Amino acid sequence: MVTGECTFEIKTLNPECTCPLTFQNGQVTSAYVAKRYLEDFGKNPNWAVSGVKHHVMQQISVDLSISQVYRSRKAARGLITGNEEAQYGLLRDYAEMIRRIDVGSKVILQTEMKNENAEPKFKRMYSRPFVGLDGCHLKGRFGGQLLSATAKDGNDNIFPVAIAVIEPKELNMVFISDRQKGLLPTMKTLFPTVEHRYCVKHIYNNFKVNHKGMELKSVLWRCASTTSVREFERGMEHLKSLDEEAWKYLADIKPAQWTRSHFSPRALTVCLVNNLSESYDYEG
Repeated sequence: MVTGECTFEIKTLNPECTCPLTFQNGQVTSAYVAKRYLEDFGKNPNWAVSGVKHHVMQQISVDLSISQVYRSRKAARGLITGNEEAQYGLLRDYAEMIRRIDVGSKVILQTEMKNENAEPKFKRMYSRPFVGLDGCHLKGRFGGQLLSATAKDGNDNIFPVAIAVIEPKELNMVFISDRQKGLLPTMKTLFPTVEHRYCVKHIYNNFKVNHKGMELKSVLWRCASTTSVREFERGMEHLKSLDEEAWKYLADIKPAQWTRSHFSPRALTVCLVNNLSESYDYEG
């Protein structure tokens, strides 16, 4: 016995182990794995199942099942990001705190309900529902006009939403989008003089719903990529011979909005897809 310490005494020792070798351990649960390797899960959010199994096996000689790995990843994600449902539940408290601390602020929290018995579902929240638009003449060597859209962030600092330099008296810009229904009339109203192109990938995604096949896909992209009007017309005739309904679908879309052969010289680019905006949305 050691005074002041918790000790134990070994009375019998059998140095020869007769138990079979096993890599299973009931105490190594998914919750245990999530907590023990929380830092690793945080550094690698897309940690592969095989990678987790191998790492745990190397570290503590325990062979996790596939379901254990999935439960561990889910538990770790919950520990890292917190309870998302509970976080949404705090939004009303957050809105009230803004009104109380920053007196005069206007906060709008919108929710929607599928029916009168359903729980409210968060839709959007506005704390500063305005964006400032302005423009100024550039008096330097290259001239032009600087257009800007600015707002304020949560720290009350200026946040640049968008900036553009244009030629005097002309909004010489080209937009590309995925043909969203609400976006098309908005573009016509707000930017009647700009060129509006369509993302060919989104055109094809809608096209292939009723017109499947690799040959039709190949013809569509060949028509979109060519810079020759004659080659474009030949491609469309070829498409018509393959599937007249598929030809009608593309013929209803103005060529200037989806094929390089009819693009204006405003923006000479090989870009036919809206990957830039899609990537921004994904990261956001």
